[in-house]
Amino acid sequence: MMMEVEQQCEHLSLTAPAVLTALLNEFSAVTDYRTLRDSLPRRLAHLLNCRCVLLYQRIGETLQFAAGTFDDVPGWSVSLLSVAHINPIDLSSDLPEARAWRSRHAITCPPDRVYMSLRQGSDSAESSHPALVAVPLIYRQRAIGILVALRSVGVPHSLPSHGAPFTGPTYWSSDDLPVLEAVGGVVALLLENTRLLERDRERIHELSLLNSIASQLNCSMYEPERVHNIILQRTREITSPDHCGLIWPDSLTQASWTTPALRDLLLMRFSKQREPHPLIIERPGDSLTIEYLNHLPANIKTFFAVPLLVSEGTLHRHGYGVGKLGGPLKGYPQEVLLQRTAGDKRLHGTSLQEVVDVHGPKVLGVIVGAYHRAWKLRREELVLLQVLASQASAVLENMHLVTEVVEARNEARKLLRQVLDDQRLKELILESVPSGLITVDLSGCITTFNRAAQAILGYHPYEVLGQSLQKILNLSVPAGRVCSEEGQVAPLTSYSQVNEVDDISTVSEILVTLDRHAQEVVLDVHLVPLYNDLREQIGWLATFADV
Repeated sequence: MMMEVEQQCEHLSLTAPAVLTALLNEFSAVTDYRTLRDSLPRRLAHLLNCRCVLLYQRIGETLQFAAGTFDDVPGWSVSLLSVAHINPIDLSSDLPEARAWRSRHAITCPPDRVYMSLRQGSDSAESSHPALVAVPLIYRQRAIGILVALRSVGVPHSLPSHGAPFTGPTYWSSDDLPVLEAVGGVVALLLENTRLLERDRERIHELSLLNSIASQLNCSMYEPERVHNIILQRTREITSPDHCGLIWPDSLTQASWTTPALRDLLLMRFSKQREPHPLIIERPGDSLTIEYLNHLPANIKTFFAVPLLVSEGTLHRHGYGVGKLGGPLKGYPQEVLLQRTAGDKRLHGTSLQEVVDVHGPKVLGVIVGAYHRAWKLRREELVLLQVLASQASAVLENMHLVTEVVEARNEARKLLRQVLDDQRLKELILESVPSGLITVDLSGCITTFNRAAQAILGYHPYEVLGQSLQKILNLSVPAGRVCSEEGQVAPLTSYSQVNEVDDISTVSEILVTLDRHAQEVVLDVHLVPLYNDLREQIGWLATFADV
């Protein structure tokens, strides 16, 4: 079919169905945008039976040369560069390409003005026998570029010729213009669909990468070394650097291509940031970045660094101020930094407040990478790096929080064990006292009943705890007795004796009572008030012995 189309185009006017069918059959399966863009001009030159096809794409307010072919020679030959506009074309100029862009239809150029229009611009009227046609590439009512088709007439004979001489038609006929416009529409469709498909593939890859980053990091939260390796691996996948590493504030080990001075500079810079904005440096640098380049090997042409920062919520929760980022951060061990920076001449004259903030707890680490060549990081790569830094910061922050929680839990367990041990010790002491021991609260209810009291009175503790003391001992608990103005306690009964020792009232009496088995027992009872640490009475302590 291709040969038939070429024969028809060689002797007759172009046939739109055949040209479009050949174009779609050959390029509809191409999914790489650059491959499609670079292959179209050469194939179109054959299908349209012309000497030169050029493609321009819109960038800003200009048309810029994207791809082309001349005399079926691949690549950017001298002849191609002689007829193509290498410099951007202003959309408001009088060149045929700009006029076709503005008018949204094909613009032709007469044979005697083709070469002049290529170099100087032309405002001549369209000719009935044009040698150059500029066709806008329209996709969904939007122009995305210009296709220029050039036949042999008007091209200077001084241009070098490659291969067999061109023997095709010398002009574009009026019947060819609708075909060229249709071809322009199909070319625009192919280019834009392929570009959108490629962009969607990139977005899918980015989303897949982001999901895998979050999943991997969260699953590795308890393995610091694995988190370190994942960060490096993902950084390499995103940016493909020649060198890649991680800088930690509390580690003296570092990559061979970085220096301690560079680490201090980066940590000082990022400790004053709220967001993980990356630092990108390209040689030869400027007055703001030359200090960083002085600490990098000479063969590194491009350098980037992305900080891992603690969130402000965590800083506030732990008592670190972020209102004034230049101020010292509460709780940071200042003497550690002062020892590390005491001999650094770069910090000579720096205030203590500035120095203390260098290694503040806001910076968890820094991702660094470098290239041996000049390299421009794409916006998508920078966004992915920032997302990676954000995810890694969250995981590292959670690791610190988990460590703190585990330490707090262990400390709580230790304290609880100590309390239980103390409680058990107190219980053992009470159980080991040979005298009966009972404690009551201010309402007269029993709260403690030791083993000796059980042996003397015959009651089990579970029978009497919480019960009134009067149920087992006919003992007058002086819960409602009144103190005189001098602070002395009135006698309870005629057989009671009150002793005042160090302002603590002790009530002693001989009590005849019955035990649980109705056996008469004679008890020597001593009743002492119980006080808390605030010297507030909380109950009474009764001790007794069987006499």
